Amino acid sequence: EDTLQSGEQALFIQNRRGYASFLQCSGCGHIPQCPACNVNLTSHLSRNQLICHYCGYKTPLMQICPRCGSPEMKSRGSGTEKAESDISALFPQARISRLDKDTASTSRRRSGIIASMENKETDILVGTQMAVNGLETKNIGVAAILNADLMLNMADFRSWEKSYHLFQQLVSLLIRAEPPGKVIFQTTQPELPFYQYLFDQNYQGFYEDFSEERRLFKYPPWHRLTKITLKHRNNGLLEQASAIMASQLRSYPHFQVLGPEAPASGKQRGLFIREIWIKSPRNLQAVALQDLLPELIAQLKKIPGNSGISISPDVDPG
Repeated sequence: EDTLQSGEQALFIQNRRGYASFLQCSGCGHIPQCPACNVNLTSHLSRNQLICHYCGYKTPLMQICPRCGSPEMKSRGSGTEKAESDISALFPQARISRLDKDTASTSRRRSGIIASMENKETDILVGTQMAVNGLETKNIGVAAILNADLMLNMADFRSWEKSYHLFQQLVSLLIRAEPPGKVIFQTTQPELPFYQYLFDQNYQGFYEDFSEERRLFKYPPWHRLTKITLKHRNNGLLEQASAIMASQLRSYPHFQVLGPEAPASGKQRGLFIREIWIKSPRNLQAVALQDLLPELIAQLKKIPGNSGISISPDVDPG
């Protein structure tokens, strides 16, 4: 309220698009899932649809549970669309825009939303992290990261690094504002050292602490990380093939091999997925992995039934 009354703008970052993370039946607990992917469908209220963010499958929002017939289908979790709806209810007079993959499906639409903010035609901008990139306005009085815990606790060893980069961008934007604005973090973990490094602008301390942690657990930049993704429509065949490849890789003592294991979304677009992760020293000279992998892949595909398996190596994935 203070920000809007002073003629300044506000920015809310919710790094998840859609209205709700998923729908759930209050009667039997059923959660609608994509028939082609092993993921919950995301609720998009403005489109009146449930959408899979992996393959694009769409189905109308349901009011009745298809399993038990209960009329109690409830939204769980929240995304940018829900945040926009809640903020609109709190500030009905404010001019509110939303910037995410749904509203900025083209670079032209994204540029238009950014320009509206920079030209002060928008009072409140709600968006995913893409709302921070390229924003140059100096009129933001307050910015808020909604549910910062979601970003910091993702199953990614780079989650703190990526979050620090995004949050630092936001802090820098608010420092340049005239007058400087405030950044608010919504979190249940304010005691995390992450926030102290950020508030103190102590990037060197952040780097030194987490660089040592990466070294101890054999992560980049100290070690090379390679992900091998295997996909096939037959889950049993895929499981056997991925186990053979992992066993072959483990015969090389200088590799630390993890898996095979299904990722968080173990089925996408009708294909089952297994991942094998390899940690190897950067100064490895005995066997070059980029030379070894094509040979192992060719051997695996020669086994009867395996020719249709998709195998994709990714060295130092982002």
